[in-house]
Amino acid sequence: TKFEEDHKKIFPICEGKVVTGCGCADTLKLAANGLLNGCLDFLPKTKEYSIIYVVSKKGDILEVEKYRTNKRSWLTGYYSWEIIYDRLTLKDGWITAGSGRDYAAGALKQGATPEEAINVASMLDEFTNNVVQKVEL
Repeated sequence: TKFEEDHKKIFPICEGKVVTGCGCADTLKLAANGLLNGCLDFLPKTKEYSIIYVVSKKGDILEVEKYRTNKRSWLTGYYSWEIIYDRLTLKDGWITAGSGRDYAAGALKQGATPEEAINVASMLDEFTNNVVQKVEL
C-alpha cells in the first residue's frame, strides 16, 4: 500500500547487506540511495533525530555501521553525521531500533514473534507504526 511504501525502512543495497534505521523516512531513503552508489554523500537536512544502520552478516556476526545525526549541531543549525561501528553477535536473530525498540525487545524476549513484537511496540509507543518489514541476511 501507499502507507507501507511511504514508511519503508529496510533497503537492500547488495547481496547480504541492507540499510535500515529510524527517524525521518525521507532521510533514510536518501541514505539508502547514496549508499547503493557507495557513499553517504549528503548532510542531514532536518533537525529530526535519525539513525541509519548498514547491516551485513558474516557467519554468526552482524556487522553494523551506525550513522546518526549529530545532536550538538542542532544548536548551530549545521547538521552532520556521527558514525559508530559495532559488531553484534547474532544470538537471537533480531535487532530492534527506533523509539519502540525496548517494547519490541521485551516482547521478543517473552517469546513473541517479530510481527507480534512490532504490534506491541505500536500500541505502547505513539511514534511506532505496525507496518512489518522483514529481511533475511
